[in-house]
Parts: sequence; structure tokens; C-alpha cells
Amino acid sequence: MSPLFNSSIAIIFLICGIAATFIMLELRGAPKDRSINATLIKLHKIFGWIFMGIFLLLLIVMIIKVSGYKEEISSRISFHIVLSLALIPLLGIKIIIARRYPRLSQYLIAFGPIALAFAVALTGLTAGYYFMHSSDIKYVSLTGSDSKILDENLGRQVVNQRCNKCHTLERVYRAVKSEEGWTSTINRMASLDAPNISSFDIKQSIHFLANRQKMLKGKDESQLNKAFGKTIMETKCTSCHSLERIVQAKKGKEKWESTVKRMIKYSGNPEYLTKKAKGELIEYLINK
Repeated sequence: MSPLFNSSIAIIFLICGIAATFIMLELRGAPKDRSINATLIKLHKIFGWIFMGIFLLLLIVMIIKVSGYKEEISSRISFHIVLSLALIPLLGIKIIIARRYPRLSQYLIAFGPIALAFAVALTGLTAGYYFMHSSDIKYVSLTGSDSKILDENLGRQVVNQRCNKCHTLERVYRAVKSEEGWTSTINRMASLDAPNISSFDIKQSIHFLANRQKMLKGKDESQLNKAFGKTIMETKCTSCHSLERIVQAKKGKEKWESTVKRMIKYSGNPEYLTKKAKGELIEYLINK
């Protein structure tokens, strides 16, 4: 889901929290006649369940997104995670009291404002941050004056950290595109993570991938496979080992196959490498 969609849903989440809380206060603080109270109770339940449903949806989205992060998580995101997790038992206890312990229902009035405070903070950290910085989002391309700030190593680092949030790095490194093509693709991908990726990082990514494309141009299939194998080693194997340790290791085909298989198992993800990527990596390790 796009940042705009997530932020819009977060605003609805907050509105439902505000509505449910103030209806509850109205029922407790200034009760009306029976028919009006019955209507307010129904509305309170509707807003409350919508609030719960959106919270669970956003929680799932957050878990999926954070699980793909390879770089250090920012303090803003860390605080958002802590608040989200803290809201789970708060809402859980509120529902349990309402459903199972009616004698404790007088304490429920305290849960509403507390949950609303959490909702305000969570929405501010997500939707508030997005709308505050949405004007910063713009189409970025390389210009002649960028040469002083462009660094291929920095670009490689940005690509390795950012691009595998949504898809494998193999897909990135196997793509064949011109500088204009990479510019368009990276801007489109950056918009899905906006405003968490800066124009500076976008430029470094374009520079690295466009230059890498020029370097591979004209090479035969064996040379390309070797380049892909080296890239896989640099992006996948170095998450656990130093590059020096891998390069210095000398093994035959069977031992490398066994080692790679064992490392994939240690990663905890059976699809850490595709079959093709695994073959290219082993071939490179044998002949490096």
C-alpha cells in the first residue's frame, strides 16, 4: 500500500477513535433518554470496531514493512513500533473487561482517552509526518552539477539497503535499463517509501545502477554470470561474514554447494536465494 493510502487510513483510524471516545463520555457524563442512548451505544460500537479493524490492518502493514528493513531503524519508527505494541494489550484488556467482567465496566471510561492518546501519537508519527513532508517529494534526476556528490560505493550501499524491502536484489541487478529508465524506476519505487528516502539517496542509486549498466554492456553471458555471482556474494553473503573471509576461502564445487546450502538454512528463509542465483553464486565462488 502507498504512503498516501496508509496515511489516509490512519486519519480515519484517528477520527473513529475520537468519535468513540467522545460518545462514551457523552453517555457517561450527560446521559440522554433511552432511545438516544441506544443509538449512541450502537454508534460507539461501530466506531470502536472500525478503530480496532484499522489498527490491526495498520499493525500487519507495519510488521511486513519493518521486517524488510536492513538498515538501522530510525528513532521515529522505533517509537511508532513501541506505541503500536503497547496499544495491543491496552485494547485487549478493554475488550476482555467489556465482554467478560461487567463488574469492572466502571473502569472502562479510563481506557478510551488513553487509547485515543496513543492513536493521536501514532497518527502524528505516520500520517502527520507524511503530510508534513509530502511537499518535499519530487521527481529527481542527475544533472551535471551532481558529479561532486556522486559516489558509486554509497550508491551500492543505498541500493542494497533500500531495494530489497519490496523485491530481491537479483531482480534489481538483472534489470537492463538506460539512465533514463533507471531514473524513472527509482523515482517510482522511492514514491512507495516516501518520504523516508531522500533526493540524495535517489541520485546515488541512479548513478550506481546506470554506471553498472554501462560496465556490463558488451560482455558475453559468462562474464555477466560472473558479475551477477560477485554481486550476489557482496549483497547476500556479507550479511553474516566479512568479504575478506569469503574471498580467501578455497573450496571445490561440492563443498561450496554444501556451504551455501547451510548458509541458506541459517538465514531462516528457504527463498533467501533463487535457484538461478544460487547457481551463479556457487560458480563465482569456485572460479573467483
